[in-house]
Amino acid sequence: MPTIKTLSDLERSNVTIYGNCTGRHCGHGQALPIDELIMRFGADYVVINETRISAALRCQRCGHRGGMLTLSPPSTTKS
Repeated sequence: MPTIKTLSDLERSNVTIYGNCTGRHCGHGQALPIDELIMRFGADYVVINETRISAALRCQRCGHRGGMLTLSPPSTTKS
């Protein structure tokens, strides 16, 4: 798998980015729309140790502001 640094790298590599709530007793998470992140932050936005996307998250379950990101590689299922 190629090196992943930017939002465009995520898109090109088919990696899913998840926003996870850090609110007390919540932990809700969901996949984030990569195309919308690219429109808002730019294709060259570096996702390693980033803080802007994490700070902009708002949990749909509990309303907590802020969170953390998790990257999930594409599944490799064998037939």
